[in-house]
Amino acid sequence: MNHEETLRDLLPAGWDVTALGDLVCPCGDLIEPDGGCPEGCVSPLREAGWI
Repeated sequence: MNHEETLRDLLPAGWDVTALGDLVCPCGDLIEPDGGCPEGCVSPLREAGWI
């Protein structure tokens, strides 16, 4: 199991992670691990208090 598979397993439905470890929100935007997208999605890592 690699880093992307591990992180992908922890993300809520609709979220994804790229091969480089970037988060992709349900809107399809790349976001920072501690950020959000213009439509209002907030990183699940941030919401969980992991960052």
